[in-house]
Amino acid sequence: MTELQLLMEESLDSLTAAERAVAEVILSDVLSATRYSTADLAAKAKVSPPTIGRLAKRLGCAGFPDMKLRLAASIAPNTQFSSGSLDDSSDNDIMSGLLAQVSSDLDQFPVAVNSVDLSAVEKALASASRIEFYGVGASAAVAADAQHRFFRMGLSTVYYEDVLKQRMAAVAADESVAIVLFSFTGRTSLSVEVAQLAKASGATLIAVTRQGSPLAREVDYVLPIRSTENTELVTPMSSRILMMLWVDLLSTAIYRQRGEVAKEKYRRVKNSLKNTRI
Repeated sequence: MTELQLLMEESLDSLTAAERAVAEVILSDVLSATRYSTADLAAKAKVSPPTIGRLAKRLGCAGFPDMKLRLAASIAPNTQFSSGSLDDSSDNDIMSGLLAQVSSDLDQFPVAVNSVDLSAVEKALASASRIEFYGVGASAAVAADAQHRFFRMGLSTVYYEDVLKQRMAAVAADESVAIVLFSFTGRTSLSVEVAQLAKASGATLIAVTRQGSPLAREVDYVLPIRSTENTELVTPMSSRILMMLWVDLLSTAIYRQRGEVAKEKYRRVKNSLKNTRI
């Protein structure tokens, strides 16, 4: 994902209705968008052709052709790893590419944190009668790790990977429950539907996802992931690290907030493991 796509996602709420319609069509299928003519894209978004040019210029492009070129860069095979072909890359090339991606994304994490009212998120988690963690696909492992971190502080937590269980739990939730959903793209329809069900139940919803994504629009709090990683081409790597950083940040904040209660629970949990070490 390029900086242009990142900017497009984060600008959704500030765009006009017509411009937003165009942006959403592009973000839903970037590959097809690079092949559309102005007329094709306008018809797909159900807007007038001049809207396409206005959106392009608002995003810093010279026009729609320039915007298509920049978008195409995000879907060029192998750009995740090196300037050349992945097939011809050495192990060092791949390592350098991965480290560069991680470093670039980590530099953006403070920006993401500063855009959020963390005290409100912490309050929502600390006051919940139960915290539920949901994730599907690659995000499921992060959700499982989050539940592992939070229950050790004496909090009532549960983790669901099975989507059917997520749906049932979302419907069974109420105002006392906080649900944390993990999705890098925020476009997984299953996660969006679960969020809608939980929203109707009155639960407090927190999503670790992309700002401006369909999932982000359904929740109460967004913990944004700012990453140029293209997960359409590769399994999430640096973006997964960013999600885990959010988990680390929140769990540490809640641990601090719970004071001696959390410390005592954590001590007992650690002591229970002593006899399991060789």
